[in-house]
Amino acid sequence: MNQLITQLREEHVEITRLLDAMAEICEKDNETEGKAFIEDMVELKKVLVAHLDLEDKLLYPKLISSQDSEIKKLGKNFFK
Repeated sequence: MNQLITQLREEHVEITRLLDAMAEICEKDNETEGKAFIEDMVELKKVLVAHLDLEDKLLYPKLISSQDSEIKKLGKNFFK
C-alpha cells in the first residue's frame, strides 16, 4: 500500500507540472507554443486516465474493505 501511495503522490506532482506548463503556454501566443500545448494536453490525458484507473482498481477497494469505519466511509465517498 505504501508503494501505491508513493506512486499516486508522484503522479499528482506530474499532473501539477503538466498543468503549470500548459498554463504558462496559454499566456504566450504563437504556433510553436500551440503545438507544445497540444502535446502537453495529450500527455496530461494519458497521465490522468492511468492515475484514475490505478486509484479505482487498487486504492479505493482497499479503503472500502478497511476495518476502520472512517477509512471505509472515505473510500465509499470517492469510489462510486
